[in-house]
Amino acid sequence: MPKNIVYSKQTTIIFIIDFHLQKLKSLMSVQFDAIGAVRSDLLDINLLDNIDDQQNAGAVNEADISVTMTLDQSPPIFSDQYLIYRVKIVGGFQDASNVKIWSEFPDSTFINAVGCSFIPCTIPSLQAGEVIEITLEYFAPIATNTIGPGIINTASHRVFVQPGQVDPELSDNEAIITHPLNQQSNLSLSADLVTEPPFYENQDTEFNIRAVNGGIDTTEDVDIMVDTSNLELQWMSGNICSSESCTLSDMAFFQEENMTLVYRIIEAGSFDFAASILGPNYDPDLDNNTELIIGTAGEATNDIIFAYGFDE
Repeated sequence: MPKNIVYSKQTTIIFIIDFHLQKLKSLMSVQFDAIGAVRSDLLDINLLDNIDDQQNAGAVNEADISVTMTLDQSPPIFSDQYLIYRVKIVGGFQDASNVKIWSEFPDSTFINAVGCSFIPCTIPSLQAGEVIEITLEYFAPIATNTIGPGIINTASHRVFVQPGQVDPELSDNEAIITHPLNQQSNLSLSADLVTEPPFYENQDTEFNIRAVNGGIDTTEDVDIMVDTSNLELQWMSGNICSSESCTLSDMAFFQEENMTLVYRIIEAGSFDFAASILGPNYDPDLDNNTELIIGTAGEATNDIIFAYGFDE
């Protein structure tokens, strides 16, 4: 120390503190990796999750990521419908690591995830500006009746993402798609002309109707309608229906109504038999709700008169 300077005890302490602060500042300016690990004397069945290496220069940094989601199917959404969601995770201005993805879809049935082996899943790294796409496949929930407790009348799917770093803006870390959920009753009807041709006037012909609720939900007030031309009803039978056109008070999943109807051809020429089914619930396929049968009858010959005109 220079001889013309007098150092006090207080000066010496300040010098020592300042020296250590400068040394600490020098150490903090050097990048380093922080790695934490755990171990035990007992058998560990999975050593891969014992080390946490964020590779973030040894400090907690920021990584602003975001997520968007779209649905392939257009409304209306109905019970047990197959749904495909497209999820995009977007990196911000900084690289991110250990990005976790959650999917919440109450009362639905998970089918598959493309881009993730399972849900929830983790993306090891997401570079700045990088976009990763994930496809999630579900069966929609089953809608319940609008009467009574436990009503399910919406389908709401939520995805949430979070990086291993601090995200300064969490408002864009989730995406939600919500739609009204409709009851589904895929009603269908088929009809057959049992009697084989040729057909003649005054001949009795037999028709069969099979009506089915192929949807997942019970539907009420199902109308089965029959319309004919050049045919006169002789008799009919059904599981529930007692007339050629009738209304079922309700029709459960896979319930059938089978009807047999016998008509007499009024006169020679064309005859038509049309049958249809309709209900109030959403029906995803209306093409199978109607059946039309067209036939042609000739004039009765002597053989037909004897065959159909006299009792045995």
